[in-house]
Amino acid sequence: QARSEVIEVRASASRPGQGIVTFRHEMLNQDGQIVATCDRAAMMLGSPMRSLLFVPGDDEKKLAKARASDADALIFDLEDSVAAENKIAARSVTLAALAEPTKAMRFVRLNPFDTGLLPGDLAATLDGQPDGFVLPKASGAEIVGEVAATDAANNTRSWNRFSS
Repeated sequence: QARSEVIEVRASASRPGQGIVTFRHEMLNQDGQIVATCDRAAMMLGSPMRSLLFVPGDDEKKLAKARASDADALIFDLEDSVAAENKIAARSVTLAALAEPTKAMRFVRLNPFDTGLLPGDLAATLDGQPDGFVLPKASGAEIVGEVAATDAANNTRSWNRFSS
């Protein structure tokens, strides 16, 4: 089990309706005892996201078309929409797409942890400074913990950019 609460809201002085929200997440064991806590900051946007567009991370043409769209968020997908033989090459295509201008928020959907591809996906795309990462098929807190440990071991400090 897990529970979350908002512990702080800081409004932006220069951007009305925007700011930073800090959440506290607590993981509980079967007896209801807290076994782990994590504080996480997230951007508060001026308006809600209306549309999320998933785009194959290995298709330059589709990535360019997506960046020109009116979607509020683009999710550059390294997982299901990319054939197995293209997964490694998709990392550099996605990194290049992250460098291109767009008004949309940009997320990278990583491969599941149990495939062994996630650490490489994370390392290859972090320099593109995506707004976040999407962790698919997370079956529980153990997987999220393993990803956090991988992140810490690689010193990528991206934990605050994950969603599942």
